[in-house]
Amino acid sequence: MKNLYSARISHLYDYDPLVLLNLRRLPGRVSIRGAAALLNFEPVAIRTLLMLGFLKPLGNPHSTEHKYFSTRTLLKLSENEKWLNDATRALMRHWARKNARRGTSRAPANGIHLLSPKSRRPE
Repeated sequence: MKNLYSARISHLYDYDPLVLLNLRRLPGRVSIRGAAALLNFEPVAIRTLLMLGFLKPLGNPHSTEHKYFSTRTLLKLSENEKWLNDATRALMRHWARKNARRGTSRAPANGIHLLSPKSRRPE
């Protein structure tokens, strides 16, 4: 019965960061979603930080394998202001480069075009 209970809990905190953060004792390793909850980044940002070399998964997983991270290491990183600053800046540069390659000619997804105050027509 205990194994079934712990399997349910691990499945829950993998999908719900609130459950993970409210555990009495954090697990020794977490997935990308758990790392995102502990570091307060989006899961896609964790994948990007992994690609940029800011995070290293446990073991030596292939690119297509599921990745786990040490909870202790993530908690240390979450307290390291310099690492957080560097990681955040690297993510901003990454997304800026990616958006620049895409171009700015695309219309917003919601179809609303915002005009700057200088470009508004006088009424």
